[in-house]
Amino acid sequence: MKCKWIKVCQWLLGALGISASIASCGDPLGIMRVEYGQPNMDYSVKGKVVDSETGAGVPGIEVSHERWGRQTDTTDANGCFEICGNAFPAENFEVEITDIDPLKDGNYKSAQAVIKLSQVKKGNGHWYNGAFEANDAILEIEKQDAE
Repeated sequence: MKCKWIKVCQWLLGALGISASIASCGDPLGIMRVEYGQPNMDYSVKGKVVDSETGAGVPGIEVSHERWGRQTDTTDANGCFEICGNAFPAENFEVEITDIDPLKDGNYKSAQAVIKLSQVKKGNGHWYNGAFEANDAILEIEKQDAE
């Protein structure tokens, strides 16, 4: 009887250990969350990267945000991108714009931009400050001079 009790305890402790390790792996959606007990907000930024001369959308441009972990998206055929996640609260969303395929669509200069966010959902009055978004950000990028 004592042997069965030990085996049951070992099984329960093993199952508890596996559950704890899975739960500690992070958000199931792959979104990096800020540490518990810190102010945070959800954000969603949608926009378009356009050529500063022609106004046409530029495909193959990486738009990245690095405040609490790196969030990136590459513009589609129309120059559109979307970045979302959870971060420390800020009204301004800073992004870096980098041409990752200069031979395909022209060589563009890297740039930085600031996007103003608008609150779309109130926080809970504690650490969560709510949801913020920008749905129509237009980021201009200049062509690199051919040398």
